[in-house]
Amino acid sequence: MLNYLAWYSAGHRPYVIARFCGPLESAELIAAARASIAWNQSLDYVLTRLRELGRQYGHCVELYNVTYSVSRGDSYYKVVYSIPFLESKGLQGQVSYVATWNSSLEGFYIKETPYGALIYALYRVKYINYYSAPQWGTVEYCPSLEAPSEVDLWRLTSCEWLVGIPANSTVTLRDEFGVPIEVGG
Repeated sequence: MLNYLAWYSAGHRPYVIARFCGPLESAELIAAARASIAWNQSLDYVLTRLRELGRQYGHCVELYNVTYSVSRGDSYYKVVYSIPFLESKGLQGQVSYVATWNSSLEGFYIKETPYGALIYALYRVKYINYYSAPQWGTVEYCPSLEAPSEVDLWRLTSCEWLVGIPANSTVTLRDEFGVPIEVGG
């Protein structure tokens, strides 16, 4: 739509798109939060790289000048950015990324492996990401999960999974972006 508007307005003055800022940069801040968690990199490093690329490709780098808070718990990651540029214009200037999960032990089963029969614990896992920005409000997304080969993984609904792991163990699953989540105990 924006490309069409830019093309159409170029030949029909007085409408000209000088610069469009906002949704792309907010989405990139969310992607930066996910990447820093997935790659175990500092968010400062990822944001510095994002600013460099933004300048190179003509993005609104003033939207990357942010303050942020990062919190992690046993079953969540949360990154909240405050964007002074938007706040100075009287706009809601927060962008956030939240990944939450919970798991409950459903029971046990016997699994035949090359090493013999093993007892597996079966967990029900609910995993949801929330992306918030002034341009679109809050979006709920349920990324797919990936597991090591010794783990049984079944998707029940868009956000719920059954995960079978060797009893009395903990495993790290990764979502489609590489963000780790722990299951078991």
